[in-house]
Amino acid sequence: TGSIHLGNYLGAVRNWVDMQQEHSNLLFSIVDLHSLTSVAVTPASSREQFRADVREMATTLLACGLDPQRSKLYLQSSVSAHAELMWLLSCHFPVGVLHQMTQYKEKARKQKEANVGLLTYPLLMAADIMLYRS
Repeated sequence: TGSIHLGNYLGAVRNWVDMQQEHSNLLFSIVDLHSLTSVAVTPASSREQFRADVREMATTLLACGLDPQRSKLYLQSSVSAHAELMWLLSCHFPVGVLHQMTQYKEKARKQKEANVGLLTYPLLMAADIMLYRS
């Protein structure tokens, strides 16, 4: 839910726009749940900024060429199955394995206190993939 940079555009968004010419009913998600691992959203001003960032991401993707007539753009948190499946996966996945993940170790070192969301981030990614068989 941050700003799109040139790498995002060239590496992903431009390809998504092109894919719409060959396929219809594509799904694109603004992954706001994932972004909570790095964004504090407790103070009111932070919550408002978070909402503004989500709106900006949606309008940017549309401005880049995602066509709501050919694709569906949705907010990850609006589909409760993402969090529900992540919870089910977390009940069956060893914590020790999550602690060994390179991404977790690197990001946790950079933060004063890493949150649980950062630790379980791979499980949310797995839930995303499993829900859409992608």
